[in-house]
Amino acid sequence: MSTGTAESPFGIRFYCDEHVPSVVVDQLRGRGVDCLTVQQDGRGGLSDSDVLDRAGVLGRVVLTSDAGFARIAHERQRNGAPFAGVVKLNDPSAAVADLLVLAECYGPDDMADRIEYLPL
Repeated sequence: MSTGTAESPFGIRFYCDEHVPSVVVDQLRGRGVDCLTVQQDGRGGLSDSDVLDRAGVLGRVVLTSDAGFARIAHERQRNGAPFAGVVKLNDPSAAVADLLVLAECYGPDDMADRIEYLPL
């Protein structure tokens, strides 16, 4: 299943957990951002840590509104354990514009081992 375009101007590909509203995923995809949900990946119900690991395998940044991911990511930062990055949506309804900026300005290397909180 194609979730983005090969010609996408966006450097980040998102791995959206079960807490990201589908309207946010749809709006991002409608603007050309590559988003894969855990459900589409057949991984619904995984623990937060397993989702973070899966995102790393796929080379995708976790997009979530679940505070648990931030705790796990902070722990990994403290322990020097790598991860592909986490974007925590504090208000999903207000974050699409910021997500577009983030996806356009950052690449995978910029987001490695990083946690961003949106909206900005």
